[in-house]
Amino acid sequence: MGNPLMPASSAGARLLFAHAPYLLVCELLAVLTVLWLLPEHTISSSVFLWLIGWGVSVLVRVWPIVDQGDQHAKLRKRANIYVGGALFSGVVWGLLSWLVSQPAEPLNMTFVLLLSMGVAVVGVAAQLSWPPAWMAYAIPIVVIVAGRLLAAGEGFAMLALMLLLLLFVGSAFLLRYLSLSASGRRLREMQKKQFKAEDASREKSRFLAAASHDLRQPVHTLNLLVGSLEVRSHDRETSEIVDKMREVLAGLDSLFSSLLDLSKLDAAVVKPEMRVLSLATLFDGLNNEFSGTARKQQLKLSFEAQGLFVQSDSVNLWRVMSNLITNALRYTQTGGVRIRCYPGKTHIRIAVQDTGIGISEAELPHIFDEFHQIGNEERDRSKGLGLGLAIVRKTCDMLGCSVHVSSTPGKGSVFSVDVPRAEAPDEEEILKQASLLVNGGNAESSQNQSLQASTAAPLAGLKVLIIDDEQDVRDGMRILFAQWGCPAMLAESRLDALAQLDASGTTPDLLIVDYRLRDRETGADAISAVRRQCDRLIPAMILTGDTAPERIIEAREAGCPLLHKPVQPGRLLALIRHCLRQGDVL
Repeated sequence: MGNPLMPASSAGARLLFAHAPYLLVCELLAVLTVLWLLPEHTISSSVFLWLIGWGVSVLVRVWPIVDQGDQHAKLRKRANIYVGGALFSGVVWGLLSWLVSQPAEPLNMTFVLLLSMGVAVVGVAAQLSWPPAWMAYAIPIVVIVAGRLLAAGEGFAMLALMLLLLLFVGSAFLLRYLSLSASGRRLREMQKKQFKAEDASREKSRFLAAASHDLRQPVHTLNLLVGSLEVRSHDRETSEIVDKMREVLAGLDSLFSSLLDLSKLDAAVVKPEMRVLSLATLFDGLNNEFSGTARKQQLKLSFEAQGLFVQSDSVNLWRVMSNLITNALRYTQTGGVRIRCYPGKTHIRIAVQDTGIGISEAELPHIFDEFHQIGNEERDRSKGLGLGLAIVRKTCDMLGCSVHVSSTPGKGSVFSVDVPRAEAPDEEEILKQASLLVNGGNAESSQNQSLQASTAAPLAGLKVLIIDDEQDVRDGMRILFAQWGCPAMLAESRLDALAQLDASGTTPDLLIVDYRLRDRETGADAISAVRRQCDRLIPAMILTGDTAPERIIEAREAGCPLLHKPVQPGRLLALIRHCLRQGDVL
């Protein structure tokens, strides 16, 4: 909690100097009261000396109050001088009980006692912001007065002991209070910093969502146009250009997919399906995916599953391991990558160990930050995007796993994930997992890939209504659907779509709608309006370039399949076929 006797706050010193004048005025009133108490006596030399002593204590405390030095070191020096004056003043006020009170005059002695204690209490209150000051002030007063009471005889001994006990208990309570107050201030400061960090994170997410949406639109159009070019016949040089364009677009898709993964995790729309997973099956799939890359880099890639099982989500655990292995291979030039299991009673630690460049101790606290990369100041895309480990951390948080890292620069790193352990399931479940994990942990991805392989499949005769407020996107969709033998009706808004349908008298077989339209309309609004006008539950799908967490949730709640721009033509065709099957159009 910190030591309240050693204050470091400049604000505490300023508060001390601000309240000190009120204490001095209070002391002046007390001095006048003392002089009034002795109207029939000539002021003795001892009382005169006491007045001089009090005046000196005032001067010692006034000097640091009027000094204008406001730097931290200067403030502490002024506060220390003030504490010396407070100590001297406390001694002076304590000695007053010896000078003007006599045991033979109980009323006089009681009055002086109350006066001294009153000054002590006011001194504590006025100097509470700086504990050394009020302790130096109050302790001498109480101790000296208690000594005077003890010297007065047995009749005052109990009162003296009560004063000393009050001093001890009161000081302990005040110090405890100040310590808790200091902790509370630190906690509030930490909360303020946390709120600022959260605000900054939200602003960053909003910025990324806006930037992502604006960038996804033209990239989506490029995907559509390149998809149209791919199904045409070209000479060799033109085909190479188209292939290179597809390669560049694939890199952009990778970036957008990573941003989308982060947005989904932030939006909490990813709902893990926990089941018993075979690590041997998981490792077989990962080995199939990465063994070619390892051979190309002349690295050794090995897996050791030991016939163990875990309780987790297959898709998301695959994503975690895939990102860790990708990172290990990227930063390893010689040697290899080894994936091992360390079974415990409740968890199994899956470790990805490489012989790569390693990570310095200074970098370790930041490696799970978004867009943080080691040794890639030039932002070379071939070295990754700096999002993989951020996705790993957030995915592990969602799965209830913990992720750890240890590294030695020049020798390699070990990333490990602790996954809940499970008992072995029956053989039928193991075979089912094998089919799920063979293509990246997702059965749907396998179906999509097989569908994508036939992107030239005709959709002749299909009536498609496309609603998108971007002219370039509408043009790209028109060209692509024309290549597929399916001329599309294009609209820029809900009202435009309704007007065209009313004029043509046709009912579309499929709706493809952008989520964020003009005038604050959404794709869900447009789909509902078209269905009402046609009086039919037309199959529909939503495309969106908006990755903001709240937008993802809203789009999911619309109840239509969702694709994020940029969309590969193959994936678009796969989802079209899925929607048409659901609507019994095909």
